[in-house]
Amino acid sequence: MEANSQQTAIDYINGLFPNVGISESIIANVLFKTGIDPDMAVFDLSEKQRDLAYAYLILFLMPGSGSSRSVTDRDGDWEHSEKVSSWTYADRAGLWRIAKALFEKWGVEDELLNASSPQWGFKGTGFRKIRNYDRHR
Repeated sequence: MEANSQQTAIDYINGLFPNVGISESIIANVLFKTGIDPDMAVFDLSEKQRDLAYAYLILFLMPGSGSSRSVTDRDGDWEHSEKVSSWTYADRAGLWRIAKALFEKWGVEDELLNASSPQWGFKGTGFRKIRNYDRHR
């Protein structure tokens, strides 16, 4: 997404994941958590605001789907589009690590980070809950 002088903070947030439909409520939550004015120009956003907007957007999108493909039906002047989306476990874990690194960069602690961290994975010889896995059992 190429930035220009007319782009707002909302345009910036929508452009972070261009192939994912980001709901207005998620955008509102990102703006609230970061203290960004929705009408603020992209060039007026600080590096911290941009980084934290990205990190919070990741956390808010994680419970939903990520990558998407769309299906469009057309009949004359009528048109209908639907998006089919999904993220793999590896996608979610990678994005979570990005969000964690951005929060650490700015010294921000948020309960959402721990609530959305990957909980399941392969450890030892099987698929286990990794948050409280003791390999010596």
